[in-house]
Amino acid sequence: MYEDDYTDPIGTYLDITGQRDDDGKLSTNTESSGRFHSNWLNMMYPRLKLARNLLREDGVIVVSIDDHEDAKLRLLCDELFGEQNFIASLTWPVGAGTQAGHFVRATEAVLVYAKQKRKLKNFRGGNGVIEDRATKKISAKNPESIITFPAGTRFEAPDGTEFSGTWGQKEKITLVTGEMKARDKKLINDVQLSAGWAMADQMRSFFKGEETFDSKGQKVLEFYINAQGGVRYKKERSVVNPPTILKDLGTTSEATKYLDDLFGTHIFNFPKPVGLIRFFISLLLNDGSGVVLDFFAGSGTTAHAVMALNAEDGGNRRCISVQLPERTDEKSEARKAGYETISEITRERIRRAGSKILAEEVSKLDGRAETLDVGFRAYKLVDTNFTKWHADASVDADKLSDLFMQMGDSTDDAARPEALLTEVLLKLGFSLTEQVENMDVADLQVFSVANGLMLAYLNEHVKPTLEQLRALVALEPERFVLLEDAFQGDDELKTNLVQECRIHGVDLWTV
Repeated sequence: MYEDDYTDPIGTYLDITGQRDDDGKLSTNTESSGRFHSNWLNMMYPRLKLARNLLREDGVIVVSIDDHEDAKLRLLCDELFGEQNFIASLTWPVGAGTQAGHFVRATEAVLVYAKQKRKLKNFRGGNGVIEDRATKKISAKNPESIITFPAGTRFEAPDGTEFSGTWGQKEKITLVTGEMKARDKKLINDVQLSAGWAMADQMRSFFKGEETFDSKGQKVLEFYINAQGGVRYKKERSVVNPPTILKDLGTTSEATKYLDDLFGTHIFNFPKPVGLIRFFISLLLNDGSGVVLDFFAGSGTTAHAVMALNAEDGGNRRCISVQLPERTDEKSEARKAGYETISEITRERIRRAGSKILAEEVSKLDGRAETLDVGFRAYKLVDTNFTKWHADASVDADKLSDLFMQMGDSTDDAARPEALLTEVLLKLGFSLTEQVENMDVADLQVFSVANGLMLAYLNEHVKPTLEQLRALVALEPERFVLLEDAFQGDDELKTNLVQECRIHGVDLWTV
């Protein structure tokens, strides 16, 4: 159940899950707590459940975890995502590591789960060529069949080399018809060979002169015969099967040094390296589009990685970063530098990283820097600015009268128009990344959303005239949003506006 009351939701949640102490300070889940594992699981469960609901059907979640909770996290993910959707448990070398009793803890686990593994395509984006045998051992599952190899097929044998009968050991090949001789590294004549082919359908298609792809979508480049009479294939590598050990993707010490250089001081402990996150994004969003959600944003590495990858390949990936306003330690360098919360560090990291990436692109003079988007919008979870109805069946007559009086105003008098617009966009189903412009129309300051698809006048302190409203409606937006308080009780003005909108086919929405 999601209650429609956002008054201090974070504080209440932190109290319930034991993430806030008696003084109201955010704290990590220390091992001194008798409910160490339970507190952590209570914190993770709703986040992971929500994450699963938010994923596309072919979406993937990647979670890094140290030794303290990796076993519990695996069980939790098995329950929420299903064991059948487990993809891999990867090992990431974090660098020098830290003393952990009998061993130095030098790695972290990275769990990877899909929402629907059967709908997840193979990872794409490799480079180079795959080359291997085109034959298998003849068996019931891989029966013998005949393939015609045309004259001119590459034959890596000295001139005059000839094969006949049956050759090979486990993967036998038999000459059925034709004379199998080599000249100038090619077959002289057409031949028919019988074997347990690994790619029989692709071989027939290829030798017909058709553009041929394997079951993974990788283009077949060639089938040829080597000097020993074996048949091999070459195809483009467009599918990546990465190893479970994540090598050469950066360490925490390298990430710390990079962040220190970016900020000019030590600002954050144990940040993730950009290379590690870029690796996962390049695998999962290889087509250059899609959304990445990081609900433990920390220093902002994920947003940084998305911007860097977009700059590299011209992609249009988007990122949503979520971070609680956890306070920095009073004695930390971050606090001395003026950052009171981790979320402030997150925002500043994105700003600085974006500026650095943009400067690097400009220096390349490749023409894409002008259109590269490194901007972002930041939102905070707060109570609504619109008047809410607070009453139940037990309210008395006097209290009910007071409530009706309070409902006379539709919004908080001190609410900023930009804040009201954000709520309106959400209520109407618009994205928070829609293009929004400030416009001056007939001396009224209005918001234009999605290139004029919607106009909004959200200033309750300046009552518009009918002429001004007519000028707005004449622009014929699909929808016109107006604060109820802006009429200031003038029902005649509102009635006239309704008629104007009907004439022009504009959908009027008052809030």
